Amino acid sequence: MTSPDQQLRTAAAERRRCEVRPLDGVWQAARIEGLEPAGLVLTLRDGELHEGADVRLWFEGDQGPVQWSGTVIRSDVPLPGGLGVMVGLLTEAAEVGSTLSGSAVDLLLEDGSQVALLDEPACVTGLTTAELVFRLPAAQTEQLRRESALKARLAPEGESPCEVRGPLVRVEEPEDGLCTCVLAVELVERADLQLRAVAALRRLLRLR
Repeated sequence: MTSPDQQLRTAAAERRRCEVRPLDGVWQAARIEGLEPAGLVLTLRDGELHEGADVRLWFEGDQGPVQWSGTVIRSDVPLPGGLGVMVGLLTEAAEVGSTLSGSAVDLLLEDGSQVALLDEPACVTGLTTAELVFRLPAAQTEQLRRESALKARLAPEGESPCEVRGPLVRVEEPEDGLCTCVLAVELVERADLQLRAVAALRRLLRLR
């Protein structure tokens, strides 16, 4: 297995896309431009990061999502076409799953009840802007089948929540007591919020 340090060097050599978030802010799209002795050099698609800001960095490594934490030590790194920022004091972030305590993916049923998909034994196994794939105990799926449409609330920690709606298009036969279900997204409360929520939850859940 490739070490975290090697994954970081590979990401820098390949100028991979990444996302970065101040600990008190929201995720921003960025690109890794290089790795220097003092830190990692990034360019931001939009927005800015100020010197001294503690940040979380995410990118797709060869073995799955990788997260690092660090501090912005320069915001004026000269690069072809503009300026970049340098993130120093990099350390591998804690396990992604440990940050789920403030996040939620809930089904909002017509009778006012909710089904928390991040509470065991339920789990989310797939998430895109087009569908939500999850596993539930077989007994709970019966109520879902009776819903004319399902509404789901996506609420990752650090991002604004959003709601999506659509039919339950597939319920597979139980395996180990759990059924795999697929909600096809047809209506979205706000597309911009959905994009950010999906990206954040995919990071947190380590979905590829």
